[in-house]
Amino acid sequence: MTSDQTENEKGGFASKLLPFIKKQTRSFKENYFCKRIRLGVTGLSKSGKTTFITSLIYQLQRDPTLQVSIVPDFPRDAKAFPYGDNITRLLSKNPQWPESTKEESEICLKIMFGKKEIFLEIVDYPGEWLLDLPMLEKSYAQWSENLQDYLKNIQETGLDWVDKAAFLSRNEQEMGETELNDKILEIADDYRKWLLKLKDKGFAYLQPGRFVLPDNQADLYTYVNFFPWVWEKDMPVQSALLKKLQQRYEAYKTEKIIPFYTHFKNLNKQIVLIDCLGHLQKGHKSWRDLKFALYELLKNFSYGMQNWLLSRLFHSFKIEGILFVATKADYVSHEAKRIETLTGILKSVAVEASEKIFDKKLERNKIKYRSVASVAVQSINYEGDQNCYYFPNGTDGIELPKMLTREYIENFKEEVGKVFFSPLAPVAVGADEELPNIEMYNVIDFILGDK
Repeated sequence: MTSDQTENEKGGFASKLLPFIKKQTRSFKENYFCKRIRLGVTGLSKSGKTTFITSLIYQLQRDPTLQVSIVPDFPRDAKAFPYGDNITRLLSKNPQWPESTKEESEICLKIMFGKKEIFLEIVDYPGEWLLDLPMLEKSYAQWSENLQDYLKNIQETGLDWVDKAAFLSRNEQEMGETELNDKILEIADDYRKWLLKLKDKGFAYLQPGRFVLPDNQADLYTYVNFFPWVWEKDMPVQSALLKKLQQRYEAYKTEKIIPFYTHFKNLNKQIVLIDCLGHLQKGHKSWRDLKFALYELLKNFSYGMQNWLLSRLFHSFKIEGILFVATKADYVSHEAKRIETLTGILKSVAVEASEKIFDKKLERNKIKYRSVASVAVQSINYEGDQNCYYFPNGTDGIELPKMLTREYIENFKEEVGKVFFSPLAPVAVGADEELPNIEMYNVIDFILGDK
């Protein structure tokens, strides 16, 4: 080998090595020394998470003080959030809401804020799956006891699937293996159908979440194979039925909930979306269910302040700030006092659910409350009132409850029931117009204000 060949090989190796070193250096810098915000947009089903995230990205890109770009090839191990498809639907001549989330997805934004470089990672996922998280810390017996209390709380009695399960537990010794399995699957499917009925009534605390919204059709046959033991307090010592239910419950946690939970371990900021109006419309039971579900949900996240560099080096994160958001603020008139009323309702449910969880972990100025419309809807044009919204405006509006007692909420539900509420579409905008919103700037300030 000549000296020229040797030099050429060295040069070729160096030309390949240099880009690799630059790439690794950039990756190390982005991972450990750039400000990185991992934002969890948390919300139960129908709270508007997908539309909210789409609007947030849209508003960030139009902020004149920021330079915002979507990081390509992100994420590596999950589906990319479909921002392009969603914003196209909202900006079309006949605008439509983005499709509801049916699987988890993520997106990362690179934000230049003056000389600061910030990476904002946003996680989206089905709200139905969120309520599976409390199951992680519970055994089958604890989960069953929790649902016993829940049934009393929502005053659900005379349930067919419970009666069938009780009969099965009394007579399991007379059944063969095949018959017992068939009966378990039948009752599990009845339980799933009951959860779907609760969802239609406006209830949120639905477990397991994939019984209501499975990953795919195959999951209905693979994982809808257990149900809670709620017909008696004391479980039998020897029971083939109980053993099968326990094993299947643990398999569901291992194969479905734990992989899903990895998306939430490294959050350092959280936005909790709450459809206060939707639950109030469904009545007092739905409102109580919301408070119960919110408390159970927030218990599964880690809150508190920490050193940002140490958190990056050791991949140990805590949520340092939380923003509670009442969605659909455009369903009330745009007077400041009306928005304040909705924010007051939001505080009543959020404070009650979270005061024990945040005690001594988060300072008061790290917990914020806002009423927001991520994309404003079309106004309702009643005769003689050209700018009327559902709650409340002019003579045709419906007043929000003055107090959140059973009586006031049920009266509100009754008043709403007298009116046909057609779904409201997004506002159509011209080519040189921007999507209207209510107070999304407060959301951006929450995310970037201390960076």
